Amino acid sequence: MFETTIQLGFNILVPAAIYALLAAGFTVVYSVTRVLDLSIGAIAIAAGYVFWALTIRAGLPIFVGAVVAVGFAIL
Repeated sequence: MFETTIQLGFNILVPAAIYALLAAGFTVVYSVTRVLDLSIGAIAIAAGYVFWALTIRAGLPIFVGAVVAVGFAIL
């Protein structure tokens, strides 16, 4: 029961942290440029797809997939 509660907490907090980081990115870009830049969401989705393709489809370790996906998002 306790393990299920902990897992449920992580399942709620991880997506919430990702949404908070995206919202912070939107806020910073908008406050500096006064232009709503929606490409941040597209970059996040593309990096997520690269991570999925490398870890699930290609069978690479999660750490390698995460590093490559972050590198892809930076470019």
